[in-house]
Formats: sequence, C-alpha cells, structure tokens
Amino acid sequence: MYKIMISLIFSISLLMSKSFTVSDPPMIYIYHFVSYDTTDVLFHGVVENQSQNKKVRLPLFNKSNLEVGQNVIVGKPLDPKLVSAMVTSAVAENNHINIAGESIQNRIKTDNFIKLVKSSDYPKRTDYIFIGEINTIASQYEIDLKLIDVSTQKIVASESFNTPFISLADLRNQIDNVVKPLMLKIINPFIGYAYLRVDETSREKIRWDDIFIRPLKTVVGASITNTSVSDYELFKTIPMMSFFTKTHGKILGKPSDDYKMISNVSNNITFLEGDYRLRAYLKDNEAPFEIDFTIKPGDLNEILVDLPTFDKDNDGIFDKDDACPDIYGEYNVDTKKNGCPPPKKLFGNIVIKNIWDGVGFELIKLGVDSLGTLDTLILYGKRYNGDLEIESNPYKINKNKDNSSFTIMNLPLGNYVRNSWAIT
Repeated sequence: MYKIMISLIFSISLLMSKSFTVSDPPMIYIYHFVSYDTTDVLFHGVVENQSQNKKVRLPLFNKSNLEVGQNVIVGKPLDPKLVSAMVTSAVAENNHINIAGESIQNRIKTDNFIKLVKSSDYPKRTDYIFIGEINTIASQYEIDLKLIDVSTQKIVASESFNTPFISLADLRNQIDNVVKPLMLKIINPFIGYAYLRVDETSREKIRWDDIFIRPLKTVVGASITNTSVSDYELFKTIPMMSFFTKTHGKILGKPSDDYKMISNVSNNITFLEGDYRLRAYLKDNEAPFEIDFTIKPGDLNEILVDLPTFDKDNDGIFDKDDACPDIYGEYNVDTKKNGCPPPKKLFGNIVIKNIWDGVGFELIKLGVDSLGTLDTLILYGKRYNGDLEIESNPYKINKNKDNSSFTIMNLPLGNYVRNSWAIT
C-alpha cells in the first residue's frame, strides 16, 4: 500500500501574550498544500526489449487510484489547491479572524515541521501553525489537522477525518466541521456582546436597522492605524436573546422596546474585544448619532443612545414641546402657545371710589392667566378709623387726600371685579 503525504500548513498570527483585540485580531497565514511523495508507474516497452521500459513518476497517485486500459491511465487525484481553497473558506467564515493576502503566494520548502516551527519562514508575529496531512489509504483519503503552539512547540489541538473517493462532495462540510471549531477555540476567550439602549425621547427617532460600526484602530501590514468612515460596516438590531434576559436581568431591567441586541447582517452577535465607534442614523434626516464604546470579553456591553434634546431659541423649553421653537418665549399651559412670546400687553388704570369707613375690599382679575391660574387677586385692603390700608404688590397705587378713593396703576387690560364687605 502506497502512502501519499501532502503537507498543509497555515500559520496563525497572534500576539505573544495570546491576547486578541479588534485592533489586532488573529491572522491566518495560509500556504498552498504541497505533495512530497509520488507513485512510480512502470510502462513496459516490449517483452523482447526490457531496455525500453520507462518509469513515470505521478504525484498524487497510487496504484489503488489507477485504472489501466489500452494506452490509457485514469486516476483519482486530490488536488492540494482544492483542499487549500476549502480551508481558506472555512477560516474566512469567522469574521473575527484576518487572512494574510500574501500568504497564498508562498510554498513550504521542507516537511521538517519542527524546523519550520523554529524558523522565521512565516510572519514574525506568528504564534500558532496549523499543520495537516492528507494520506491516501485504500479507497479513501485520511486528513489529519494539528494546531501547534510556536512558543511551546506543543500540539494544542488535533483533529482527523476520513472521506472515501466517492464522497468528495462532502469534503467541504467535513473541513468546515473541523476548522471552524478550532477558530472558535482561538477567539472565544476574547469575544463579547453588545446591545443598544435608548431613552424614551429617542425611541421613535432612531432607525434601528441603520446601525454602522467600525473599530477605532486596525492592523495594516505590520502597523496598527486609525480607521476612517470608509471602514464602517452595516449592523442591525434584533430582540434581546432570552438567555441574556435570564443572566443579565438586573442590568437589562424589565423587557422593553428601549433595548435591542446588536447583530451583523449574517446574524453574528459577537464582537472581538476592543474599542469601537457606532453611528446610528435617525429619522427625518436628523444628524446621525455617534458614540465610542468598548467591548469587554464575556460581557453584555451596553451602548446608550442619549440623543441631545434641542432648544434652538434657548428659552428653556425643548423644541419638541415648543410651539415657537425659533422665537424666545415663555411657558404656557396651552400647547399651542407654549414657548411662544406673550402678546404685547396693554395697560390701564382703575380708580376705586366711595370707600366708606369700616369697609374691606379686594380687586380680582377674571380669567386664566399664562400659568393656568383661574382668577388672580390683584389687591386687598380696608378703611378703618379714617386710615386706608392696601396690599397691592407689585402694583403701585395713589390715594386721595381724604382716603376715600385710590388709583391702581398700569394694570393689564382685562375684566376685573371689586368685592366689598363690612368690618365688624
């Protein structure tokens, strides 16, 4: 039985501390898979002339792969580039892991894996190497994958599976089932979750599915640089997951429409640890709301949308309640007049005559004022033993010489009533 060994190596770029953030996420460095073994096939010349025999070396074949007919050889090779493409796709499914674009141009020059681990043929920041072997046994392929820690040179994960020649259609699913969990194993300690909370005044203003998020910094080549508006990615909001309402009930409070879970368009609710910026678009073309937030791993992180309450005319009445938002005004219980300037006041004087000795009196303005007060006491007083006593603040009065009458000055126009009574 012949054995074909195909080395698949892709290295994972991690920080030396084995810590990942959104600014410096894990990076996969993928090499093309290369075969180091071949199968020899002997082509006979003629029985009478053995010197005409020729030996042809066919990579990726063994005898169980070959069917021989007249002048025809048919085999069942497993193209290493096909496996490489499938592994790349499986890694790319995890949006928290980057793939080095230049990695697909490289080739492994040795099958000495320990030497490779100790060498510098891969990116300097590499902490893990993914090693795989494809062995052809009988009528099936056996694929072994191992994750090696560069610093300790120990295998930290090992997976394998078999696939018959006739079942190659399932190869992608089998690779996905092995590679994806290993990627999750790398990033799971560094991911968290986020939800959006709004206040009562902001609930109807925000467009819940027009949420854009970008990390504040990202890796470009060997450097960490600031991101820009072109790095925003579309996100959406979904109802809060039921398990979070059980585990974070004290933080979330009662079920409400004021908070929702944040998810990307592929329904992934996880975020890599680090600092982000959120831009939320609002209704009626109002200016977008932006806020920076931090994801802590393992936590359900809150992003509070606290929209500013505008008061363009600075009269202390918010625009949403101001009937005259562009003109300085005053409070009024009438919503149609609230925040509007009061009408120009016209003033006049009232003369109170024939005040007898032993009589008390009051003056009342009839109707509802701007503060909603029904009827307003303007003044009160009495005449007793020839003395006229009046309390009229803030209005001024002028008494006549014999204290039998007085004039109250600068009263706003309106309807007034004078009440009088005897002092016993």
